[in-house]
Amino acid sequence: MYVDAGPSGAPTLKGYTRLAPESSWHEGAGFGWAGNTPDATGTGLFDVVRRDYVRSVPPPCCG
Repeated sequence: MYVDAGPSGAPTLKGYTRLAPESSWHEGAGFGWAGNTPDATGTGLFDVVRRDYVRSVPPPCCG
């Protein structure tokens, strides 16, 4: 299985499965996020595999 990480509304390449922030892992799911979920952004650049990126937002610093 090939996964394409990005926002849920973004297009995926044929044969790939979307891995969105809403894709929570559970037994039998095969894939998904465990614990805190990341943020995802679709840039609209490049092709459908490289246009999106997923990132973890760091917690606020105690200053």
